[in-house]
Amino acid sequence: MLRKKTAELLTKYICFVVVLIPFMASFSSSAVVGSSITVIIAFIIKRCLLKDFKFIRTPAQVPFLLLFSLSLLSFFKTVDLRASTEGLWKLFYYGSLFTILTEELKGARHARWIINASLFGMALVSIDGIWQLHWGWDFMRRHVYNVQETLGNFPRLRASFPHTNIFAAYLAVFLPLAMSMLLYYWKKKFIRIIYLSVLILAVFCLFWTFSQGAILGVLVAFIFIAVLRKSRFIFIFLAIFAVLVPFIMPQGVKQLISGADTVWQILLNPNRIGDFRNALNMISHNPFLGVGVNTYCLNIEKYFINDGSIFVGKAGYAHNIYLHMAAEIGIFGVLAFCWLIFRLFKFGLKKYKTQRNLFIKMYILGVLGGILSFLINGLTETVLYYPKVAVLFWFEIGVLFGLSKFNNTPDDNNADSKA
Repeated sequence: MLRKKTAELLTKYICFVVVLIPFMASFSSSAVVGSSITVIIAFIIKRCLLKDFKFIRTPAQVPFLLLFSLSLLSFFKTVDLRASTEGLWKLFYYGSLFTILTEELKGARHARWIINASLFGMALVSIDGIWQLHWGWDFMRRHVYNVQETLGNFPRLRASFPHTNIFAAYLAVFLPLAMSMLLYYWKKKFIRIIYLSVLILAVFCLFWTFSQGAILGVLVAFIFIAVLRKSRFIFIFLAIFAVLVPFIMPQGVKQLISGADTVWQILLNPNRIGDFRNALNMISHNPFLGVGVNTYCLNIEKYFINDGSIFVGKAGYAHNIYLHMAAEIGIFGVLAFCWLIFRLFKFGLKKYKTQRNLFIKMYILGVLGGILSFLINGLTETVLYYPKVAVLFWFEIGVLFGLSKFNNTPDDNNADSKA
C-alpha cells in the first residue's frame, strides 16, 4: 500500500515538473537541468517500487541506442576521457527525458498544460526581447543585446539568453506549435487573439535576431503546416510579413541581401563556410570513430585550413549539427541520427493522418513543425550542442511519442477550421 501511494505521489511530481520544463527553458537552463534530473530519479524510483520495467516501444529506441553505442565507441579516439564522459552523460540524460515524456504524458489535459507553459514562456521572452530592443537590456537578466558590427551595428535581440542565435533557436522550436494551436482555436475568438498576439510578438523577435538558419527553419515549418492543413491563413500571414520586411529591415541587412549573388551568401558568411571546411577536414581524417564525443573544440585547431582562401573559420564548433556529430562520433554516428529522424517523421506523419482527435492531431503537427525547424536551423548553427535548446528538441520528441498513446476519438472542436 505504501509503495502504491509513493508511486502515485511520484507520478504527480513527474507530471507537474514536465509541465514546468518548457517554461523554465525561457529563463534558466540550470533550473531545467536540475528539475529534469529529479524527474529522472523519481521515474527510476517509481518503476522500482512498482517492479515495472516494461517500456512503450517507439521507432526512436533502436536508432538512439545505436547513436549511444557509437558515441561510446568513439572513446577509443578521445583526447579527454572526462569531456567524453560528460558528452555521453548528456546523451543518456536526453534519452531518459524523452523516454519519461513518452511514458508519463497523461492525456489531453496534461498536454494542454504543457502547451500553455511552452507558449507562456515564449510570450514572456518575446516581451523581454522587445523591452531589450527599446531599452537596450532585458528585464530578466539585464542582458544587453548583441550588436552586428558587420551589418551597420544594428541590434540583434537575445532577451534572457546567452546569445542571439540561442534565443532564435528557442523561438524556432515553439513558433510552429503556436501556429498549429492558432489554427486549432481559430473559431474561438478570444483564444485566437491571444495566440495570434503571441505569434506576432515571437516572429518580430525572431526577425530581430537575424539568425538566418532559424528564420529559414520557421519559414519551412510554417509552409509544412500550411500544406498539410491547406491553410490559407498561413500563406496570407507569410505574404503580409514579406511585404512588411523591407520597411523594417535594417540598412545593413538590405545591403547584405542586395550584394549577394546567391541565397547561400545570405545564409552563410565566409567564416561559417570556413568552419564547414575545417569540420570536413576533421571528418576526412577520422571518418569512422570520429575524434571522440564532446571533444570537437579540443581537436579543431589541428584541422584548421589555412590555404589563403577567404573562407577561413576559427570557431570551436562546426556551425552545423550534422558535420559536428560526424566529426565527433564518425559518419555512422550521424547516419544513426538521420535514421532516428527519418523514423520519427514517418511515425509522426502516420499518426497525424490517422488521428481523429483534432487537438492531438494539431499538437502532433506543431511538434513535427518545431522539430523540422530545429533540424533546418541545425544546418547553420550547432543547436543540438547548445544545452539550453537541445533539451527542448529531445523533450518534443518525447511529447510526440507520448501523444501517440491517446485515444483516437473526435473532440468537441472537430469541426475543422478553414483558416
